[in-house]
Amino acid sequence: LGAYPILGDCDAYGASHLEQHKMAGTYADPDLPNYRSYPVSKASFRRKVIRDLTGQTGIRNLRGIFFGRSRNMMMRDGEHYPAGKGLLANLVLLGVLVAFGVGELYLLWMLAYITTYSLVARLRQVAEHGAVAGLFDPDPRRHTRTILANPLECLLICPNHLNYHAEHHFAASVPGYRLKDFHRKLVAKGFYDQHPQTLTKGYWEVLKQAVPEFDPATAPLAT
Repeated sequence: LGAYPILGDCDAYGASHLEQHKMAGTYADPDLPNYRSYPVSKASFRRKVIRDLTGQTGIRNLRGIFFGRSRNMMMRDGEHYPAGKGLLANLVLLGVLVAFGVGELYLLWMLAYITTYSLVARLRQVAEHGAVAGLFDPDPRRHTRTILANPLECLLICPNHLNYHAEHHFAASVPGYRLKDFHRKLVAKGFYDQHPQTLTKGYWEVLKQAVPEFDPATAPLAT
């Protein structure tokens, strides 16, 4: 129910996501193109945000889903989603809105899909593996991070405890609704004592690491 409206598929995503977990921290990580270049300059990041918010990224993702043209931010190489089921889900959504006399609201759904959805996905990817301590280190405390998000960030960027990404990579079998408790247990056991950089306070702090020019303390050193 959550995947089809956004033209996704849980089985296809799950299979490729398992591969990403096996290869995280190595050069074979299938998601590497999404975050390998970080940290980046402010100009580079601005161009990415503009592409997201003007729909360029979203349209490219749609081409990848329907025509399999090139790798895109939402899908890994070789991943294929049954677009027909996604189209059917969207027709049902449109039909329900039309039946209630508010069919025009569907345009908001599509607009969000090709704009802010892409930007939020990018922010998550950068936060999870971009500009980390050791991108090519098998230890999840070095090739990923956990974001100590505030309530607004949890609502808009990382619902369902997606911000506990280091915990997710350390034990992928822990269900999402238990990740917060799992995080507390790991902290109590000193799991992060030697890796304080793994825990980042909020997405603005992530951006200051991924785009050093955002941080006045490091801006003179940024390239």
